[in-house]
Amino acid sequence: SLNVTSGEIRSVFLKHESCAVPSEDVDGAQCRGLCAMMWYTLYDTFYGTTQYSYTNVLAVPFGPTPWLYDETQTIRRAGTWYLTVHGLPGIEAEFELQVLLLPPPDPPE
Repeated sequence: SLNVTSGEIRSVFLKHESCAVPSEDVDGAQCRGLCAMMWYTLYDTFYGTTQYSYTNVLAVPFGPTPWLYDETQTIRRAGTWYLTVHGLPGIEAEFELQVLLLPPPDPPE
């Protein structure tokens, strides 16, 4: 989880094997490839306002059958994962970060 304690940020990325580059890794509102993301800044086109989020949890989902690894059903992979915090131009931010590594659950009996 990432908790912004001061200022605002744009987004957070968790990407396999390299740091995320928003201009290359985001398609619409989604992260491409072996990447998960969470928006912390949203622009409301109806009201013309910007909305900020200050606490979120970013997780790489296990997929539909977490006890049976299938790389076609999940982006989970062994290896190095990089966390990228994407800031906003001219805005400083401070945050607290808590990282948990969760093993997949046991299969049903």
